[in-house]
Amino acid sequence: MTFLQNYYVVALFTNSLVMIITSVFFGLIPNKSSATRLFSNFAMMGGITSLGYIVSQGMLEPIPYGRLVSLIVILYLWSYSFKFTCNFPERIFPRAENIIFALEIILSTILSIVFIYKSINSKMDFDFYGQFYEFQLPSLNKIYIAFVLLLLISNILSLVIHLFFVKKENRKYVFIALIAYLLIGLLPGVMAGLNKAGAISRGVYITVYCLGTILGFFILTILYINKTTDKTTFMFKIVGIGFVMFMLIFSLSSYFILNDKDDQYSELKNAQIPSIVKNDIRTEDLVYLSEYSISDHEFQIKLSSPDYQINSKDIEAESLLAVVYEKFKILEEGENPGRVLESIQALNITNLHVLPYIQTLEEILSSDPGGTDLNFKKMNQIIEKKNYSLFKAFNKIRWFSNEKFSVELDKYFEKTDPEIVIFRDHIIKFIESNPEMEGSLQKSEVLQFLNPLQEFSKRKFRKNLNSENIDSVISYHFIDGEKVYEIGFSYKEYRKYIDHLASILTYILFASLILFLVGSPIFLGQSLLTPLNLLLQGLEKVEKGNLDIQLRVKVQDEIGFLTSSFNKMVESIRISKEKLEEYSNQLEDKVEERTKELVISLGHVEKLKSQQDGDYFLTTLLLKPLSVNRVKDARMVIQFLLKQKKEFQFRNTKYEIGGDICISEEINLRKKKYIAFLNADAMGKSIQGAGGILVLGSVFQSIIQRTMSDSFHKTQYPEQWIKSAFEEMHKIFESFEGSMLVSLIFGLVDDETGMFYYINAEHPWLILYRDGVAEFLENDLYFRKLGTSGIEQDLFISTYQILPGDTLIMGSDGKDDLVLEKETNEKGRVINEDETLFLRTVEETAGDIDKMYSKIKNNYELMDDFSLLSIHYPMDERIIQQESENMELYRKVISEAKAMLSQNNIDGALDLLLNEHKKNPNNLEIEKSLIKLYMKRNRYEEAARVCEEYIERNELDTSMMLKTSYCFKINREFDKAIEIGERIKLREPYNIRNLVHLSDMYIYTQNFIRAEKLIYKILAIDPENSQGKVLLEGLKKKLELVQTI
Repeated sequence: MTFLQNYYVVALFTNSLVMIITSVFFGLIPNKSSATRLFSNFAMMGGITSLGYIVSQGMLEPIPYGRLVSLIVILYLWSYSFKFTCNFPERIFPRAENIIFALEIILSTILSIVFIYKSINSKMDFDFYGQFYEFQLPSLNKIYIAFVLLLLISNILSLVIHLFFVKKENRKYVFIALIAYLLIGLLPGVMAGLNKAGAISRGVYITVYCLGTILGFFILTILYINKTTDKTTFMFKIVGIGFVMFMLIFSLSSYFILNDKDDQYSELKNAQIPSIVKNDIRTEDLVYLSEYSISDHEFQIKLSSPDYQINSKDIEAESLLAVVYEKFKILEEGENPGRVLESIQALNITNLHVLPYIQTLEEILSSDPGGTDLNFKKMNQIIEKKNYSLFKAFNKIRWFSNEKFSVELDKYFEKTDPEIVIFRDHIIKFIESNPEMEGSLQKSEVLQFLNPLQEFSKRKFRKNLNSENIDSVISYHFIDGEKVYEIGFSYKEYRKYIDHLASILTYILFASLILFLVGSPIFLGQSLLTPLNLLLQGLEKVEKGNLDIQLRVKVQDEIGFLTSSFNKMVESIRISKEKLEEYSNQLEDKVEERTKELVISLGHVEKLKSQQDGDYFLTTLLLKPLSVNRVKDARMVIQFLLKQKKEFQFRNTKYEIGGDICISEEINLRKKKYIAFLNADAMGKSIQGAGGILVLGSVFQSIIQRTMSDSFHKTQYPEQWIKSAFEEMHKIFESFEGSMLVSLIFGLVDDETGMFYYINAEHPWLILYRDGVAEFLENDLYFRKLGTSGIEQDLFISTYQILPGDTLIMGSDGKDDLVLEKETNEKGRVINEDETLFLRTVEETAGDIDKMYSKIKNNYELMDDFSLLSIHYPMDERIIQQESENMELYRKVISEAKAMLSQNNIDGALDLLLNEHKKNPNNLEIEKSLIKLYMKRNRYEEAARVCEEYIERNELDTSMMLKTSYCFKINREFDKAIEIGERIKLREPYNIRNLVHLSDMYIYTQNFIRAEKLIYKILAIDPENSQGKVLLEGLKKKLELVQTI
């Protein structure tokens, strides 16, 4: 048996050493974890796989066992690797992991048994391009590749799943491991599949496998060494990382060195060939010499060794292709394609295996005979593309089984690459003209059609058909005048040529490894480990109480600095201990003296605390009448819950003081009953927060009382009342210059309709609880806290329609600022950052604020004052039934009105709606339809009257308010139109249609200052607004006219 090394053997040997030595390193760790044991097994199986590859690549004789070992071990390698990925860095789904692992092991065992059984009677074929022996089992190989890829995907998916489920601090390690696995497994696996599909050569696959595996294993080993919690030594980590890094560098170096040696061989043989042909010089490795006469079309073998039998048809066909390529090369000298075409046609080639390429070149060259676009570079690109397509087809077809060759070939040709359509047609024609040809003979003939067109100096492989001689042939072409020569050399001698340098590299690898693995511990032991061990011994002595120790500093490096620092630390501890002993001897006297001082201080503190509690008590008395719920006889149900964080005791009674407040009062505006509400949180704790609330409560209550007693304030619309109240409160708090800020939600709710008006000044968002679901009504912050200075923005009022059964809940940030007692962080507690936690609490308690507080109090720790205010609109079945009946009535009436309108009977439809409106004046939908018809008939007075009734009952409909204002404007009732328009502006300050409408009315009423302000606001929102520009021009003319008068 002959074993010769080349780059593949050296690279695989490097792979094997990396994995086996790494496996031994990790296997020797005492009390190792299951993840470390799995990693060790994974590495060992990877090393065994590479050893099997070495046998296939290095032996010139077919040895089935090496290849079989590799194929079988790979299956268990990736099965155990899956188990490792499930345990790194922590175990997530143990049950699923065990099931999948068991399934992989069972399937791997079944496939291994099938492979062993099939390989017993299978012939091994030598793959020249990959330089290894492979079993002739094409169907089984496909199944095998698919299953291995499935195993690889399970490994990748395991790591991807871990990315989402492991602890946050471990995710970066999983991500790096994922990259390593892509290099170790997925990339070589994909390349193996492409190799079997014929897309790449075996050489490319082995190169990617070796480099990818070492690089990926380098990443994985360093990652695992730095992450594992197993007990490892400092020396282990340094030597382990250095070893893997050295092997990676050696693998890359051997790749460039041996590939350069391979190129040198071809250069050497191309240099010897002219002497062999012209001077009859015979080298020891010369196998045959063939000659083809271009002019006579005669082919002969001039010299042939008796131990070799070569297919002369292959030689003749490729010799002709070499001639064609030489003719084509004259394009490089500036000849036009037409001239090249003539020279190729003048060859009169009739060889069936060469004709497809001749026809292809004729089509390409005849497309541009003058050479306008077609030059040598472009032509060469076209040929390279054809060659690659032929290469893929050749690699694919050569693995077809001999028994089913015709069937598999027909199936393959169903989806033919457009680049080789001409070749396919010639192959099909040849097969049809030779029906008696089949099996291996037919395959051999078909493959001859797929020879590439390439430069004659490039080497080719020839199979030796003499079964008694395992050696094969490497051949080169040489053209001399009108003759083409092919010279064949022994493949075995070529391998010996490469083996010489590869063996030297292997010896260097062994020597370097021994030097590294033995020398590194010796060198590092003296310079690193010995000083560290001395330092550790010193620490142990200090731990036992010996503080008189002083370590000797041998070298002033980092460890020397650490030793010096250790000595200083021990000295400092010793001095401190002596002082402490001295102090403890005098402790009893000092304790007695300090106790007397503390008793005196405690008396002062108790006196001060009594005074402070009195201040707290007085403040509490002032706050008590302000935070009240005076809503008693109303449809809406208002509930408070107020729990201040600060508790104190005054005269044996417990009280609370803090910065939260809830207020609700009943007021009347424009002869309608409203509920004024407020929930606020003042800045600061205890007395500071209480001071802010005292001011706020006093101001708000004065506004309420003023509204109740002053008839003017009772005529305000809700929007106007809220704006006025907010501005008044804000101005008062602004005078404190930022030392007293308050967040709040306050507003009005219509007790009859449930129409809700409010402003949120940097308070937690309002919550709606409806049909068992809690959600935020808001999603953005519009206003800063009361008292925030320097804020210039449009004030607007938010509106919402509360429906029967709804509950609105507002509260301070104390409901969200919770300590999650069941979890801890480095500071000893975890603060809630989930704003949806309270939403879930609302749902779980069905909107009951008392139950909300109990649930939060029982599960979490409060950090701040806690206040809740809820507004509930009770369900009234009678009203719902009435609304349902009204809806049915509306649908019937509207249907009849639409029928009349379709017949242009507008007056009839109007009469129908008017009669129905008189019968049922509260039906909003009938009113809306009536308004549309009035406006269509230009009856704006009636439209304005109905609009006014409509918005009284449905104040949420801002668009109808705009129509109402428009109708009043048409009727020249400008005061009413402006009043409604200003209400719209309070709700929607950036509604350009309303701003244009208001500006126009102010110009009509000659309020030019207000009109100008609104017009500039329009243009600030939309600088290109045409209506704004027209209004501005009109305003300027009016102003000029007024100045003239």
